[in-house]
Amino acid sequence: MFFESAPCTGLCRYRLPVFPDSCFCLALVLLFCATAFAGESHESRVQAVETELKPKIHFVGDQPASITQRLAAYRVPGMSLTVIEDFSIAWTRYYGFADREQGRPVDPTTLFQAGSISKALTAAATLRLAEQGLLDRDLPVNAYLQRWQLPDATNTAQQPVTVDLVLCHGAGLNLHGFDGYRSGHALPSMMQMLNGDEPANHGGIAVVHRPGRAFVYSGGGYLLLQCLLEDRLALPFDEILAREVLEPLGMRQSSFANPPPPDWTGYLASGYQPGGDPVLDRYRLFPEQAAAGLWTTSPDLARFAIDLAKSVKAGNGKVLNQASARAMARCVLDESMGLGLFLKQRGEHMYVSHGGRTVGFVALFEINPQTGDGAVVMINGDHYDLLEEVVNSVARVYQWPEYLEEAQPRLPIPADLQKRVAGRYRYSADLLIKVRAEGDQLFFAYSGAPETELIRTGENLFQRRNSTTLITFPTDKSGQVSLAFYLPEGGMQVQRRMAPDEKIPRELLWGNQPEAALAAYQQALREFPGDPGVNAGDMAATGRYLVEQGDVAAGRDLLWVTAHLFPEDEKHWLVLGRVCRENGDIEGAVSAYRRAYALPAGSTEAGKALRDLLGRGFKE
Repeated sequence: MFFESAPCTGLCRYRLPVFPDSCFCLALVLLFCATAFAGESHESRVQAVETELKPKIHFVGDQPASITQRLAAYRVPGMSLTVIEDFSIAWTRYYGFADREQGRPVDPTTLFQAGSISKALTAAATLRLAEQGLLDRDLPVNAYLQRWQLPDATNTAQQPVTVDLVLCHGAGLNLHGFDGYRSGHALPSMMQMLNGDEPANHGGIAVVHRPGRAFVYSGGGYLLLQCLLEDRLALPFDEILAREVLEPLGMRQSSFANPPPPDWTGYLASGYQPGGDPVLDRYRLFPEQAAAGLWTTSPDLARFAIDLAKSVKAGNGKVLNQASARAMARCVLDESMGLGLFLKQRGEHMYVSHGGRTVGFVALFEINPQTGDGAVVMINGDHYDLLEEVVNSVARVYQWPEYLEEAQPRLPIPADLQKRVAGRYRYSADLLIKVRAEGDQLFFAYSGAPETELIRTGENLFQRRNSTTLITFPTDKSGQVSLAFYLPEGGMQVQRRMAPDEKIPRELLWGNQPEAALAAYQQALREFPGDPGVNAGDMAATGRYLVEQGDVAAGRDLLWVTAHLFPEDEKHWLVLGRVCRENGDIEGAVSAYRRAYALPAGSTEAGKALRDLLGRGFKE
């Protein structure tokens, strides 16, 4: 998931990694020697884990692969893997490069971004503070928020947003996740993030579903919790987490500080895109610390997982008492979600876990609190499937009870069947599914996502390697083929086949046709009313992200479409105007600012910008 903790001081906000001194190096040598003479069983299990990887969903006849092979296949430069056995770290291994271009290998000093795993540590800190009587988890969050208040909504009339509802993603809040910010660029303040004001690259926080009704994953909720904890303790968030979680567990190579101190530069892994290209500026920054701000190592994350499991089983952890730990590991509104933890019931055994993904990094920890067996995997690439393959290999070698799925049958796919089902299927307003034939195989992909093999397991039954959901291709009386998912609760979700020349809005947008894309979005929202995939916040955030990444034309087009699709929100016109102005498109800037100024509120910012651009030519 290693290193001795120092007392927390005001310097904890910029805690530097502590690396082995000469005495500790001697201890490492002695430990290595002791392990080497412990017998072949340990090393044979390590080798088995490293060479017996299989996908999450595997099929009869699949051949195992090695970690090295899978890293190469996924174009992931590096990995850190820690295996947990009987509530202790059994071993850690490092693979590949922390920075491929520099030739810098992954080693015990390498820190990775943990992404949403930050939420699990945030949840633990919150429950620890509740144990201390510093907050009541059942009170409305507005009782503790001082700098900002969550706006009232009709959805909160009967059930207010409480701390526990935020922790279990049941508060009905928006903002699934965050894109982060380029290093060296301005970072938003807490108020700017909560309100969705620039330079924040996401919308403001709001209640969009009735609290307490259903599980709806919300990174925005954890940003709200970050503000709450800071207000309650009058301390920066990273200091709170250092004091309440990192320091007690000796997680000396971990911090929520964003941006990291300059001294850390040589220890931070560089992130890589799915195709293997490096992330611009090496990595993104996350001032949304509670949701995605943690930098850490696999041994340090193992320390957290072990302590949590100890508290769940026997109440002898260092951070939480047994009642709090069991509350984290108990299903709330959804059988797969506790308080800041994902839950997997496998027969009589409950496995607790959390994954994390940022631009260029993916991480996962998983542990069984009954047996104390688990694993932590961190990579500087964007391929979550690889993590599950590694964890499955650990589970197979260490014989985790009831964890692994049985191998599925694999049937041949005749050429006529391939030809019949290959095509494009409309999934939602701005998402399609492509089924492609190659050789004797079929491949499945959502638009913009990597392909996965689609394998025939029965009569007109198919399954993807990374999903247990069954797929079929029904044919109606006219001979029209559709793609259908079998739903867990029964029935099917049917996706119609698209005409050969039909395009979803994003295809038109990326094809430099913003006017056609706007018309397509308007039509799509009539066909898919209320589609959560077409919303102003996400579209504007993506547009700003593209501009930041240097793809100004695509970002500007998306911002143009967003402003015209949601014309009553001055924020989108102002952002479009700024982007146009900064990139020399004065005509576009003036047009955008005029639209903002013409709104009933009469934007003051737009008026100022128009006076700057037009001088005497601007008439109020």
